Amino acid sequence: MTSGRLSEKFSEPLSKMFCHSVFLIGSIVLTGELLLPLQINFVTNLSPTSSIVFLPFGIIVIVSFFEGKRAPLYLLPGTIAGCFLYCDTTLTAVKLIGIMAVNICTAPAIFCLLDWSTLCNRREDMLHPRAWRILILGGFVSSLVTSLLIHRIQHDQEFLCEHSIDIVVQHIIGYMIGMVAVLGALILLFRFSPRLCRTTRVATCNHKIRRKHSSDTDEP
Repeated sequence: MTSGRLSEKFSEPLSKMFCHSVFLIGSIVLTGELLLPLQINFVTNLSPTSSIVFLPFGIIVIVSFFEGKRAPLYLLPGTIAGCFLYCDTTLTAVKLIGIMAVNICTAPAIFCLLDWSTLCNRREDMLHPRAWRILILGGFVSSLVTSLLIHRIQHDQEFLCEHSIDIVVQHIIGYMIGMVAVLGALILLFRFSPRLCRTTRVATCNHKIRRKHSSDTDEP
């Protein structure tokens, strides 16, 4: 009985960790092997270190939106694998760890802050316009904070200059386009796969449910 409960307790987090990390690794490989080479060949006026369509950020934002504070744990294996595949060998181990932490912790922190400030049941009904507004807002703020922090870690001596501002803006644009691309792909997937849409479970904001439940019980 106890072993069955323990296996059931850990099976869902492990399956989520595997699923989210696989999608993250896939987006990293697709960006690094296809999108970034195309950009280098056809868009020569952009920095080769910033992708104009950065798909991994879209995966990170969506996972953070639905999983909240558990998102860094679910994304950690994929982030480590992506770092081994495409890490910058000129950076120290401390900087690499800092960049990985910024990548997987910024968006969950932003959405947790939005949870606290809006007290909304944003995950329960994705058809509601407010859920999409919060998703886009959280993604934009996350892209801004992530790009600034990562650039600060990489170029701590040349942070405040015109060239740095251009690179940060390019990162923000690439993050947002990548997020929109991933969202569009998911919308098409759910639209053409009704069975997947019916079987997909999403989390809900517990504080909102508790407040609604307490108001219902107070009624005569």
